[in-house]
Amino acid sequence: MKTTFREIVASSLAILSGSGPTSVLAGASLTLMLLAGCSSKSGGSDGGYQCTPACPVGSHCGAEGCVVDSPADFAVDSQAVVGCSPACSGATPICNPQNVCVACLVDGDCPSGQVCKQSGSVTVCVAGCSDNARCGGEPNACCNGGCADTSSDPSNCGGCGTSCNANHAASSCTLGRCTVGACDSGWGDCNNDSTDGCETNLLTDVKNCGACGTTCKIANALAACSGTCYIAACNFGFDDCNAKVEDGCETSVTSDVKNCGACGNSCPAKPHAKSTCLNSACQLSSCDQGYSDCNQDPGDGCEVQTGTDKNNCGKCGNSCGQGLVCINSSCTCPMCNFPNAKSACVNLVCSMGECLPGWADCNNNPKDGCEQNIATDKLNCGACGNACPMNLPGCVDGVCVMGCLNGMQPPKSCAMGNDPETMSQYVVCSADCMGAWITAAPGGGSYHAKQICQLFGYSDIGRYGGTCGSQCARCDNNFSCMNPQMNTNFDNGGNSGNDQFGIILAKTVHWECKK
Repeated sequence: MKTTFREIVASSLAILSGSGPTSVLAGASLTLMLLAGCSSKSGGSDGGYQCTPACPVGSHCGAEGCVVDSPADFAVDSQAVVGCSPACSGATPICNPQNVCVACLVDGDCPSGQVCKQSGSVTVCVAGCSDNARCGGEPNACCNGGCADTSSDPSNCGGCGTSCNANHAASSCTLGRCTVGACDSGWGDCNNDSTDGCETNLLTDVKNCGACGTTCKIANALAACSGTCYIAACNFGFDDCNAKVEDGCETSVTSDVKNCGACGNSCPAKPHAKSTCLNSACQLSSCDQGYSDCNQDPGDGCEVQTGTDKNNCGKCGNSCGQGLVCINSSCTCPMCNFPNAKSACVNLVCSMGECLPGWADCNNNPKDGCEQNIATDKLNCGACGNACPMNLPGCVDGVCVMGCLNGMQPPKSCAMGNDPETMSQYVVCSADCMGAWITAAPGGGSYHAKQICQLFGYSDIGRYGGTCGSQCARCDNNFSCMNPQMNTNFDNGGNSGNDQFGIILAKTVHWECKK
């Protein structure tokens, strides 16, 4: 049966407390037993010596090794000497030197991930570590007194103290490497670099507006971002008159007669004059044939009929002499009248002068004057014999253009076509080079009216309406190009907005094309 050191000490104390040779011999034997328990010694703090391994409880290191303490150092209570009673077990399996059952005496007595700590008068196992070995080995490590899984702990990712902190994003640790999780709302990882997290503000970045890679580019405008692209400011001379971001600041307010200087500021029509917008100001651009602005007041347009006014014949202030009249802007004799041409009268003999603008004498017969309208005739466009080619079938202001339906009056104007996008059928009711009226064919449909007008050589859409009994007498699916009724009432009921192809008129009855 094995004898413990504590039992030896107890027996030795009993012997030492006696007297005589037996006690002396027993004390010597005990000392030898203690000396036998030391393998080495060196100078140290314990009385100047240090034994390896350390001396058991109830002894100390001396010059010759471990020696028992004096009897006065031991408790006289025999129960304290023989150990804990009853024997230690369960959660406190170890008897400490004070004969109290405790959970541990050293860290090795505790499970992995725990250390032995003093708690009041006893020692207990608590969570913690003093070295990596207490944590069970890799990838677990002892970090700041606690065990951490360095393969998944975002505070100790890959090693103690390596923290995963992603800007504007949830962060995580995977296989010892920091990874970026979901970005915070309104932020994005647009550079695909996990080290700086979700670095881009998608609510303000014009190069990544609402989503990475979405760049705000707005025509004629300074673009800005507030989750979506918007116009911060229009470039000088432009404005956003249709309130649509997709086409930017689409209107040149320096030259648009409908938006001159500002959106909606339309240059008013003046008598016998054409208006223009120059440097954001409305001005008279030209007078109708036979009229002039003699008082230099644009407010009343071209107020003088210089084609017939003998005091302002042909130009302001040009007065015809006695017996002469003003015909076609020329002072001449009353009987001298050549259609669309100026004339001269010498000794009461009439002679034809130059043709009026837009007219020509193509048959070389002065009897009918300048008979040919070269401003609109596609067979004599701009000059006699200048026929427009097939790819430019119309003549506008003496220039061959695409699509002018000059001279088409009912019933000849009943040309039909289809919307380029929706394929809805339409009919041209009446047209000339100044404008046209187009109506939905029986059954109606949706129409890109402005795009259709431009196909015929017109620049814009004018009025439109949805009432019955107007253009081409279309009503209740009854259609006729014979005797069309020119519409005078407009309810604007058919406009359904715009798309990438232009303005849409949905199931409207008719619309106007303008030059």
